[in-house]
Amino acid sequence: MIAVKEKYIYTACFLPLGQLNRLLGSERTSPLSREILTPHVTFAFHPENVYRLLFGKEIQVTVLGYGASDQNEGVIVSLSSDNRFLQQAIEQIQTPHITLSLGEGGTPVNTRYLRFHEIAPFPLTGIYGGYRSDGKIITEPR
Repeated sequence: MIAVKEKYIYTACFLPLGQLNRLLGSERTSPLSREILTPHVTFAFHPENVYRLLFGKEIQVTVLGYGASDQNEGVIVSLSSDNRFLQQAIEQIQTPHITLSLGEGGTPVNTRYLRFHEIAPFPLTGIYGGYRSDGKIITEPR
């Protein structure tokens, strides 16, 4: 597989905000001041190599739990993919999570440290892509 040399801040599985919020419903008890408008599960932060051929591939996401503090709000998830390269990358993610919102001083990476309580699991379909340094989300393969 050929890596593309573009500057990406991160690669991730991107999820539809409206659908995620609708399915969370009343489980979402503590929204904070800075809502994350592009919910995602990060695969690699400042990746050295980006495999654009994988962009646009679907990833199955199951939301399993909800957690919140005064700094972070998020959900813990499980991921799976029919693509063996993406599945291998999924298996390298230590604590797959989605940050929903942040308080003053909160950082998305710290969402993984929340205490999550179980909720009724629900599925979502995400799309693999990358967030570039110019602020664009790219999910089209090349």
